[in-house]
Amino acid sequence: IKDLADTLSELHQQGIIHKNLTARNIFINPQDHTQMRINNFGLFYLLDLNDIFHRQSHVDFFTYTSPEQTGLLKRPVDNRSDLYSLGAIFYELLCAQPPFEDQDIGRLIYKHLAFKPQKPSTFNPHIPPIIDEIILKLLAKEPDSRYQSAAGLKEDLEFFIKSPDKSHFIIALKDKIKRLNLQIKILGREVELKWLKNLYEEASLSNPRFVLAEGELGIGKTK
Repeated sequence: IKDLADTLSELHQQGIIHKNLTARNIFINPQDHTQMRINNFGLFYLLDLNDIFHRQSHVDFFTYTSPEQTGLLKRPVDNRSDLYSLGAIFYELLCAQPPFEDQDIGRLIYKHLAFKPQKPSTFNPHIPPIIDEIILKLLAKEPDSRYQSAAGLKEDLEFFIKSPDKSHFIIALKDKIKRLNLQIKILGREVELKWLKNLYEEASLSNPRFVLAEGELGIGKTK
């Protein structure tokens, strides 16, 4: 998993999102188990969910798909979707079963959207609590609650491997958001969004800014 996190980190730094990360798309050299490849990049577009629900050949993909990647949430798909899929693979690797299973695609998607996965240690008592915590963070429903980068995940896994006391530590301390997502549609706030973008550009040039925002939800006038 650490090697997968390392590979994903390199891909994401190049602006590449896999979007189809499943256990079947990971190949390991059977000779020495040191060489690994991720295959089958790219995701079919979900043009008609009613049609997709009746294609059992796609069940494998939906076993690992993130909630936002189902197309049923108004959320953009970014590198954190790959991290959710990696969490599902990690879960299956340790528990011999994925976090959610169902032969009906509709029910499987609903589980990704609404069900909380059980702790991996429920199925494998040898899993330490900190690994439970790392995997469940990867499988968070909200992208903002997951690891924000594969590099941050790799840091935690390396610390776990090297640490003599593997009982507990604070995870995601070195996890950082690589870039600010400004693609979310904000209706009626074009002036404010442009102002925030300008502040972000200034901050990226080592000119720090501190911003506080307040007000009621919805569209309103700027004071």
